[in-house]
Amino acid sequence: MFNKALRFVAVLMLLVIGAVGTAYAQDEQQGPTPVCTARQVYEDGKLLVSVTALDDYGKPLSGDLCRNYGYRIGDPVTLDIAFLYKPGPGVGINTDNLLKGKFDPKNGTDFVLAGQVIQTQPMDQGNGYVAVVVRVKVLSWVYKEEPNNFLVFNSVFLYSTEGLPDGTPNWKPAMTPDYTITTSHTAAAISKDLDESDKSFQPPPKLTFSDPMRYTAFGILGLVALTLGWSFYRYLNPPKAKSEHVIAWAVFDEVRKSSLDGMSYGNAQRVAAHLRRYLKVTALTEQSEMHDALLAFFEKDKDRYELVRVAEEAFAQLDAVLYEPAYAGVAIPMPKAQVKDLFERIERLVPRP
Repeated sequence: MFNKALRFVAVLMLLVIGAVGTAYAQDEQQGPTPVCTARQVYEDGKLLVSVTALDDYGKPLSGDLCRNYGYRIGDPVTLDIAFLYKPGPGVGINTDNLLKGKFDPKNGTDFVLAGQVIQTQPMDQGNGYVAVVVRVKVLSWVYKEEPNNFLVFNSVFLYSTEGLPDGTPNWKPAMTPDYTITTSHTAAAISKDLDESDKSFQPPPKLTFSDPMRYTAFGILGLVALTLGWSFYRYLNPPKAKSEHVIAWAVFDEVRKSSLDGMSYGNAQRVAAHLRRYLKVTALTEQSEMHDALLAFFEKDKDRYELVRVAEEAFAQLDAVLYEPAYAGVAIPMPKAQVKDLFERIERLVPRP
């Protein structure tokens, strides 16, 4: 039995060493490198595509102003996607996927539309190329933990660099170059750690050893017994994950206490993220799709049509804070009267623990 215990401890130590090595290797791995402008050449230079981040005033970010890191869930990102090509019969691009926000229908995407998409007419560049620019504002509700805390924007588009014999475009599918941003390890709106216990440093007790070898042996035996006991306890009593409504209400109550004079932009982001997560509509922005998803969520409730109406009203209140003022460059808090109405709706949608 003692040999089995020692073998068990040895296996545990090997697992710990392996886990540390794996974590170290992951820290050494480099994910996609964020850049302010992502570029790609297609068809031997017949088509050039670039994706550039813009500031709040519509100017391209560059140099020290290039911030493609530390984004929070729900932060809007404005991008200019420029297509440069040599004009000719049957030559052009098709950006319907970008204009409709269907960036990658087959594989899915980290981002959704956060505003109207604008596309320019072809502009002569004076070097044999014309340019078409699509300006799009996107955001992401996707939560990723370090070291994989990077989000990639790209979109399907169609292009034709050489027309068919009858002069019609010979469309080919392609993806825009990957534009990568990273999220801060403190920036996630959805926190998974709700433990409020005391984590302050406690100094270890000072021990005086009269016989170091004997105490070392006792320590090893105690560690073996403790490890076996704790493993057996966890086997019989696995930790229970917190329910989604418990996590959501922990955030809702915190935001309510700090919103007595109105709800800030940041708090509105947190409430929207948790409400979307609970109602299973995290990646949906189109009204019809969200309506259908909410009907499916409340399918077994006799008042499901009423609850869907309440949910849509709650999201409309949050959208008014998150998106409407963003185009003017000013964040306007939600008035306290509306905050009260919002939480009354949330009380009907998310059961209290």
